Amino acid sequence: EQTIYIKAEDKLGNVSTIGETTVKIDTTGPTISSLKAQDTWGASNTLTANVEDTISGIAGYYFSTSSTTPTSEWIPVENYPTDSQTYTGTANSNTTYYFYVKDQAGNVSSQPVTVNKVDDGTPSQNFAISPNTANGDNGWYKGTKPTITITATDSQSGVAKVETCTTTSDTCNNYTNLNLDGTNGDTSRKGTVTLLEGRNSKVCVKVTDGVEKTSEGCSPSYNVDITAPTITNVTGRVSGTSIIFTANSPNDSLSGVSTAAGSYSWKLSNNATQTSAVNTDTFTGLVRGQSYTVTVTLKDNAGNTRSVKSGPVTIPYPTVAETLGNIKTTTSGDGLYEVSHDELTSDYGILTSDFDGWKQTELRYAGVNPDNYITFNNEIAGWRIIGLVNVKTTSGVQQRIKIIHKDSIGRTVWDSSNSNSWTTASLMKELNEGTYYTTTLNETAKGMIAKDIIWNIGGGNSNYTDIVVSTFYERERGTIVSSGRPTEWNPKKQSIALPYPSDYAYATSGWSTGRTGCFNQALFNWDSSPYQTYCAGNDWLKPTNESMWTLLPDSANYYAAFLVDSTGYVSTRYNVSSPNDVYPTLYLSSSVKISGGNGKSGSPYQLLST
Repeated sequence: EQTIYIKAEDKLGNVSTIGETTVKIDTTGPTISSLKAQDTWGASNTLTANVEDTISGIAGYYFSTSSTTPTSEWIPVENYPTDSQTYTGTANSNTTYYFYVKDQAGNVSSQPVTVNKVDDGTPSQNFAISPNTANGDNGWYKGTKPTITITATDSQSGVAKVETCTTTSDTCNNYTNLNLDGTNGDTSRKGTVTLLEGRNSKVCVKVTDGVEKTSEGCSPSYNVDITAPTITNVTGRVSGTSIIFTANSPNDSLSGVSTAAGSYSWKLSNNATQTSAVNTDTFTGLVRGQSYTVTVTLKDNAGNTRSVKSGPVTIPYPTVAETLGNIKTTTSGDGLYEVSHDELTSDYGILTSDFDGWKQTELRYAGVNPDNYITFNNEIAGWRIIGLVNVKTTSGVQQRIKIIHKDSIGRTVWDSSNSNSWTTASLMKELNEGTYYTTTLNETAKGMIAKDIIWNIGGGNSNYTDIVVSTFYERERGTIVSSGRPTEWNPKKQSIALPYPSDYAYATSGWSTGRTGCFNQALFNWDSSPYQTYCAGNDWLKPTNESMWTLLPDSANYYAAFLVDSTGYVSTRYNVSSPNDVYPTLYLSSSVKISGGNGKSGSPYQLLST
């Protein structure tokens, strides 16, 4: 502030009185003692200026990013302070800011400051899965759950925290803090998350930086299945010499059970291996009497596998009936023949409620020497199979294996009392109660004899000289008997008897052109030409030395029974107390099996009792 004195003098020299006035003069701009930007990160930055103007005082200030002095943007200051003042402003970006201040005199001072702590961006995240490609089939991850490494970045205020949520759905709500490497403020931090098992498995994240700015995002979706498929159990079903194995109830709730070729791997206990696309597989050509297990390995669509082992499955030996059923029948020569009984009539009472059972087609061995030898009672090739024939049992008419001793066990009487009632005959008692049963037969053999056989003991009358085999077959099962004689024998235990005349007749192979000529000729005439040659001569059941007793009694004579003469004909013997050759005949239990052999005399079928 200055005082100015003034006087005036005119041209004539006149001088005025002296006047004075006070004038304020300020030519110096305000002093900016300091200008600072905030040294910590923020979404904005606070600028702080310390200024004073001791002369005219501060009139206004302004923060700007422009280097041009403002004209009208000033922020006025009341009372024009002349002492030190502090003013603040906000910086919203990282750049050079200018602080302008003016005094009352209009003097302007300015100063720049560089701002670099404004976080004006947002954090980001990156996802990296390990393994980086699916290690299973069909784009699935298998074995162990894959992990995702999350790299969170923020180049300004740095990464403060990462929250994650794993899910297999479209939404994710349960976020938890992720353990990160580094420390708060690092511009890049990593953490690892394990994905959930399931389809469309992913991780979602929320990244927060140092100034509480956030970003959100989710990884790509992946299919994860680390659980092996399941199988309830493995079972096997035997069919002949094959086993059909089944992996029961295969299931996989995630990727699903694979249906591709080779999805099921089967390894048999003999190391045979096979594959299939379905849950069943068949191993063929297996050994009878052997037990097998199989280990099946099932694959799901992700490639996970599970192996399950079956219990032992035994290929059983075939029953004798099954063996015969698998033999190809013939119509000429030695072999197995089909025999039909559709021609049965009711003349002798055979037409009963089980008539249809008798009509079943039988399988009978015929010819000079068919392959029907068996080892029974430790007699190697000592017995032969008559066939799979119809027989009455306690359960109705069924088909059973009938066998006969290959040779006569000796000559003896049918009945010592000369009565043709088989149920009381002395030969019946010898075969079933006497020394033959108790001593000659071993326990194994006894166990193989059927217990449920009801033997038909219908009779053939004296008018037999003109009857053929079909009539004999009918009368053997008929109801015409000698007075007081039974028509059936039901021993209710293992039983042994004799062959029927029809067993003998059906055992011929006849002419090379067939057996019709034999079957149409009365059995009484089989010792005459040409029947003795072609019928009796081609019959393996024809006795070779002496006549053979049969089970058929004579219905017209209470003391007579039928026999097969060594010359080939069939007739009645009027005295059952006379001796003839005995060929024990019996039915095997249906469970008896064949464990080896081929039926030839040098390799007879080996029987196995179960």
